[in-house]
Amino acid sequence: PLLLQLFVGAAAWRPLVMPRHSSYSTAASLSLQPQVQPQVQAAVLSRSRYLHRGVDARMATEQVHPSRGAVLTPAERSALVVGGGVAGLSVALELRTRGWEVTLLSRQSSESATLAAGGMLAPQAERLSPGPLLDLCLRAREEFAPWLRSVEARAGGVNTGPVARGGFVSPAFDGDAVARWQPPMHAGPATWLGGDEMRHLEPALSDDICGGWWYPSEASVDPRLLMPALTAACKAEGVNMVEGCEVVGLQAENGGVAVRAVRLADGTERPVSQLVLCAGSWLRKLLPVPCVPIKGQMLSLSPPTEDHSPALMRTVFAERCYLIPRQDGRIVVGATEEPDEGFSTRSTAGGVHTLLSAAISTMPSLSTYTLDEVWAGLRPTTPDLMPLLGPSGSWRNVHVAGGYHRNGILLSPVCARLVADGVEGTLSENDEALLKQFACDRFYQGGASSRQRAPTAAYTFSTVPSATAQLDTSSESARASAEHPDGDLGGDSFHTAPSPNAPVSSSGFGETISQSMRANRKFIDRLEAGDVAEAEFRDGTFEEASRDA
Repeated sequence: PLLLQLFVGAAAWRPLVMPRHSSYSTAASLSLQPQVQPQVQAAVLSRSRYLHRGVDARMATEQVHPSRGAVLTPAERSALVVGGGVAGLSVALELRTRGWEVTLLSRQSSESATLAAGGMLAPQAERLSPGPLLDLCLRAREEFAPWLRSVEARAGGVNTGPVARGGFVSPAFDGDAVARWQPPMHAGPATWLGGDEMRHLEPALSDDICGGWWYPSEASVDPRLLMPALTAACKAEGVNMVEGCEVVGLQAENGGVAVRAVRLADGTERPVSQLVLCAGSWLRKLLPVPCVPIKGQMLSLSPPTEDHSPALMRTVFAERCYLIPRQDGRIVVGATEEPDEGFSTRSTAGGVHTLLSAAISTMPSLSTYTLDEVWAGLRPTTPDLMPLLGPSGSWRNVHVAGGYHRNGILLSPVCARLVADGVEGTLSENDEALLKQFACDRFYQGGASSRQRAPTAAYTFSTVPSATAQLDTSSESARASAEHPDGDLGGDSFHTAPSPNAPVSSSGFGETISQSMRANRKFIDRLEAGDVAEAEFRDGTFEEASRDA
């Protein structure tokens, strides 16, 4: 009885379980509704075991539902996660360790952006400007190493390699963006070093480097080691993983307030209790959100001898490229930014040339290395370069974790926790306010954050000369007016068509991003003009018009 009084009394000053909008969220409301008080008190006691992270929550059998204020039964504590990359795997693992029954559907995990990523945990080296994205990335960097250790343990004690080895160095050439950059003070330690000091840290760097920043808190992980470890952890915890299962539509229930099932490519349906969409660059095929793929090419080089001692101790993040040392002596070089390539993942001679030129100018000895592998991936990107997190804004049981752009590896664990808290209705007030910055409806007129945002990054890459990112937010002269049969808002109508013969872009960052988002702007204009009625996508089934991509 004493323990029960303590927990009920605590609800008066901190709603441990019930959401702010729940009628049962305070001790006062508990006393006003004695007929439900025992049930809610039981939920409070059950949920109290979640207060300390790392405690196994599988024994919890009841939970206050965020939208109904009622207690979920164990049968209702089930979630369907769409997406087999690191974002989807992280969400699935997070929910499963909280006691949920989780099924993960993956179209083809080998196409995940995870396997094509660099694996950098580096908001400072990325030159993110102050704002909500930087704040989220800093939190993600702080939490990543403990999360990774837990994944390794759950996967049977595998080793994914060092997360940090002396931080990052960002070498500067005279007059480039790195030389002009002033790191935000709250982002962590950053030290400017002269050219000789930089070469003292990394002797292989070019003599043309005039100086650079050293970021001791930055780190990296190998995605090709992380992905199988995370997959093994999910399987060990009991996540039901279904590979080769493509979701092509969402089937709304009568009244359109929730999704009752997802429709698969083979015509069958899977019922849904709670749905989390982590579909990466394919997210817009399931939801009316402006999220398009931006292609990035990468390559790896191996040393000319069998001596695998690392030529670099730290990741080198320059203006035109980054160089990531791996445990086996390889150097991974990235990455191009090609917003006009659609869903193409083919490697091109122009992309390889651009990367090698930038890499050799930064580290001349790479000219003797062997070119081992080239590949390309797709970065899911929104107009303001920030992620899409939290409720879908269309259905009460649909949640989103996507649009991570260049920070997918870094953001996935912390975003999984935030989204899981949202699914359970246990977000703190601070986290709820944070998620509003990344709300899916921020691009819609009247949405939570419908005003246009300034971009949160000033970085450039090998295909992009120095420039501060700026988005072209002007309306198109002619708005899209084509009708979408059967409520379909997917397909190729919002993204720039692939141009397979186009060379790697050498235009400014702002110009390339605006090109990639121009078609998305048409969709936003349609929403603002009222051409897309809410009922159009609440009462029907979303299905993509074409699966050619």
